[in-house]
Amino acid sequence: MSFPPELISVVDTRPIVRQVALEAFGGACGRPVYDGARHIGTLHEDDQASVCFFEELVPADLRASREEQTLSIFETIERVLHAEGMEFGHLSRTWFYLDQILDWYDLFNQTRTPFLKARGAFEGLMPASTGIGIANRFGAQVVAGAMAVKPKGAAIVREVPSPMQCSALDYKSSFSRAIEIERADARALYVSGTASIEPGGATAHVGNPAQSSSPDRTHHASGRRYFALAPDGLERLHAGHCLS
Repeated sequence: MSFPPELISVVDTRPIVRQVALEAFGGACGRPVYDGARHIGTLHEDDQASVCFFEELVPADLRASREEQTLSIFETIERVLHAEGMEFGHLSRTWFYLDQILDWYDLFNQTRTPFLKARGAFEGLMPASTGIGIANRFGAQVVAGAMAVKPKGAAIVREVPSPMQCSALDYKSSFSRAIEIERADARALYVSGTASIEPGGATAHVGNPAQSSSPDRTHHASGRRYFALAPDGLERLHAGHCLS
């Protein structure tokens, strides 16, 4: 990895989520998913699972407050999943892109946490997640991508803790460190994005981006990588998109 890395100033969530879908289904075409007339993703279904990929989630009202825009995205996820015969509890992975994230990440969590709590995520499945500070092409306060998995048969979706970090719940951020999806022929581990932190949650290597994203930390702890695991071990390793 070279520093400084190439930077972008505006995010487009669609290629990010499409790449995840490509890794998961090898290029197979899913069925388009709509929210009203707007195409927002694809649904892939086989005998082991239904997997809904939300490629581009945008708040309904771009003039609304930050809290209202955040809620709008969660409400869209829930509404579309119900329409597709799935539940909010099947939400497994999210990617959030917050404009001016340092100004309101605490407020974002104060909005996200009650929504997840009311849907039983603390007792059921807490999604893996990434929160990144970057503007978007809509001028929204927040946009997102997401993935929901409804297992069938022997497929299993489970949370996976980090061996080198505390739970994000310890510092009032509502996401799991990773989600593993186990199928009959493969396993996939979706690792959350986070800043480089110590086991207790304190920020590590401030002002040293090379050290904070070093392989020793990212491969095992910081969540800056997405792993695709096959039964015989680590199969692919891809750079993630986490900047914060």
